[in-house]
Amino acid sequence: MTAEKKHYFDHQQQALKAIGLPAIDEASLQQSWALNQLMKETLDGTHAVSFSLPDFMSLALYESSYGYYMAGRSPIGHDGDFVTAPEISSILARALASYLAPQLIEVKGHLLEFGAGRGALAVDLWRTVPEIEHYWIVEPSPILREQQRLSLRSAGIDLERCHWIQSPEQCPEQAILIGNEVLDALPFFQVKKRNGEWLENRVISSGQGWESVWCSVTSEPLIRWIQQHEDKLPDVEEFVIEAAPQRGQWLLSWLERLIKGGCIFLDYGHEAREFFSLIRRSGSLQCYFRHHRHGEFTLIPGAQDITSHVNFSELCGVIESAGYTLSGFCNQRDFILQSGCVESLPDVGDLTQRIIQSQQLQQLMMPGEMGDLVKAIAFTKQFRENAAPMIPCNLVARL
Repeated sequence: MTAEKKHYFDHQQQALKAIGLPAIDEASLQQSWALNQLMKETLDGTHAVSFSLPDFMSLALYESSYGYYMAGRSPIGHDGDFVTAPEISSILARALASYLAPQLIEVKGHLLEFGAGRGALAVDLWRTVPEIEHYWIVEPSPILREQQRLSLRSAGIDLERCHWIQSPEQCPEQAILIGNEVLDALPFFQVKKRNGEWLENRVISSGQGWESVWCSVTSEPLIRWIQQHEDKLPDVEEFVIEAAPQRGQWLLSWLERLIKGGCIFLDYGHEAREFFSLIRRSGSLQCYFRHHRHGEFTLIPGAQDITSHVNFSELCGVIESAGYTLSGFCNQRDFILQSGCVESLPDVGDLTQRIIQSQQLQQLMMPGEMGDLVKAIAFTKQFRENAAPMIPCNLVARL
């Protein structure tokens, strides 16, 4: 091992320990080191002095050989870094099923899921929604794609009716699109005002890895975003804002493919009034490593997840610009409760199983946690004028 590589390994382990995080395993360190070298070569090759935050995230999460979602171990589950609602329980799938079933008839039974994890939601929906004719999956991670195939095959689901695609051109022209905790992991900027000047958070190479610095805004997409939204942004010094123009552009590239369809997305986030509340002045950037949450996003690139909360008001404007009609917006607790799925849960006779089921419900609907922080938003395009809303509309007026 070279002295430079050993120094990198030691620094990363010490930095993790300093903020109370567990040690990183040798394989993940090797992956992070390889990505670190590639990123430095990318900086040299472009003569750039620093990465924009979205560029850094794109490499850290999605670089084809060493990115977090593209190499190494599965990020989801007990041995990963986080767990999602479909992994906790089939309750979310049951709630989704009640909303999706009548809508799928409108689109010939085509259902498309973004970021299907290990396939838990796909399996549960196949079992509970007979209206599904074909299931499409958009999954960048080769590891997770293989796990999805294994889960579906093990559940006895016909893989001839499951399709893995990578680009909007492969998407059916009529479909319902769903995504659970997908949008929060798409690259974003961080911006704030200091002495009346807008600054952006950029990432520079240091002798020990990477560090973030606040400097004058130079990223063209961010400059345009500030020009478009400045009148809506809080005029508060040092108020950190996540700006995600790439999030909207990515989503539009898929939605514009549909002639007729709908979409439901569940993700951590807020409508604009809450998103820009003074209690969130430090922003919402979060990293997940071995089920620990922290904010040091420049550590161990390629070996941890990086996310931020979604501004659903902005997302609403983006989707409506593609010809979609808002069909509902609510928190995850109301999404589950108003679906009626809780009342129809199977009667579990065993006491242990009843306790487990109760704990799962609490985890999904807990005030102040997933129940409040995760929101569901739905849209339709070219549906019947009197078609039923896809999800509850009790919070629509707040958008």
